Amino acid sequence: MSKTTYDQSSLAEQDDDSNTSSSSVVIDASDILPSYNHEKIANSVVEQFFCELKTHDDGTKSAKCLLCHSIVKKSTTSTYNYGRYVYRKHKKETNKWKLALDTKKSNNSPKQSTVQQSFGQRRLSLSIVDHPEFLRVMNTIDPKFTVLSRCTLCHQAIPSALEQVMMKVKQPCSEAQFVALTMDTWSDRRIRTFIAITMHTFAKNDDSFQNYLFTFQPLSGSHTGDNLRCQLEGAIANFNIEEKLVRIVTDNASNNLKAFDELVIPGFEVYFEPEDDEHDDETENDEREENDE
Repeated sequence: MSKTTYDQSSLAEQDDDSNTSSSSVVIDASDILPSYNHEKIANSVVEQFFCELKTHDDGTKSAKCLLCHSIVKKSTTSTYNYGRYVYRKHKKETNKWKLALDTKKSNNSPKQSTVQQSFGQRRLSLSIVDHPEFLRVMNTIDPKFTVLSRCTLCHQAIPSALEQVMMKVKQPCSEAQFVALTMDTWSDRRIRTFIAITMHTFAKNDDSFQNYLFTFQPLSGSHTGDNLRCQLEGAIANFNIEEKLVRIVTDNASNNLKAFDELVIPGFEVYFEPEDDEHDDETENDEREENDE
């Protein structure tokens, strides 16, 4: 820490009281000159490397460099002179700051992902991103963060996120040897019908039991067996598990029984063969006659 010493004996001629004794006054220079904060990551060159911004009578502006305490002037509204000065005089510190700033800005991607997930998980209206109040809040949180418009969310961000999720689900489907499905339908209080289909399998690496949601969407039309079978066959074809499906679990509602009446799971054809009750009765009668004899 540098120290600046002022000898008061040099002021003896101006102050009669100091003629009899002289003393030293020690001032800490760090209390006078602002220091550069190496841990700070500002969003602009001016905020990072300069202080004491002033506007002079002739219209020019100046600022003091935090690294060398030099006064840098500029005549326009652009901060180009400030950036050029620190890059020429303090190139090492400038490059270090730029690298840290790029890392900070790269965090925008997780922020965008968080915004997208909040709309899906909290069922928020997409129009909220266009509201001035929402934009003001986001600008207060991070002025450098760019909020996606409603159009971009609808046509780019959300479809892209959906595609990424679909790829994550299709990966275990392609690796699994056998899979089982569960399906259910229901109506809410507003008589809106929904259908959900889930897949269950074992992980390829550690044989852990895993569950995946294939589809959860409104079911148009009535709960007919044909409609349910169409939804199920679409999910099976979409994830390419026709040859891996070994079980389908659902309730015993009549529409479910009708939906699966014509469905035959590969490898389990024998279980879907119709039972011949008359043949069974004849066989039982023959066995009884043989026992009587």
